[in-house]
Amino acid sequence: MVFDRYAHLSPLVGPGAALLFVSMWVSAVLFDGGWALWENTLSDLGVSENGVSRALFNSACVISGVCLSVFSVFMINVDGGWKGRTWMFSAVGGLFLLLVGVFTKDEIDIHTAVAVTFGALCAFGMILHLIFDLYERDPVKSALLLVLTAVVIVSLIPGKIAVSEPVMVVCLLVWVTYTGLDVYVNRNKSRL
Repeated sequence: MVFDRYAHLSPLVGPGAALLFVSMWVSAVLFDGGWALWENTLSDLGVSENGVSRALFNSACVISGVCLSVFSVFMINVDGGWKGRTWMFSAVGGLFLLLVGVFTKDEIDIHTAVAVTFGALCAFGMILHLIFDLYERDPVKSALLLVLTAVVIVSLIPGKIAVSEPVMVVCLLVWVTYTGLDVYVNRNKSRL
């Protein structure tokens, strides 16, 4: 089967989605021309007056949401057991990220619900994963998740969604990228 031939690349779906999201986010900002970090929410790009910016950001949410879900299902199988089940939160969270790209800020009630649900599911999954990594005494993953969690908590202090939202998203992207690359390298050492 064709999938079996490329199965060793599955861990790269997460880092690939992170790279794609960041590239499309930056492109959307450049096309928008008026979006400012710490002043505008990410979702402001989804309703930009610039059609290219709007399309880039909303497409980034849809594509990255699907990829996050696929990657998370892959990680459920990699980690296995209860630790693997923590990835269900980001698998479902990915579907809510997809919905962020569908229900833009123009539909504020629905958009807010799906955006908050995306963030909450992914944050909860990361915290549960941290608990398992601490229990398993995995110092690198534990330290990474502790730092990412601390960064998110500090970003909440100003009380501005325009500050905490991009910080949370970047922390999620770092976690997914690290995890995917770690699995890829460790599973494919014989191929390297």
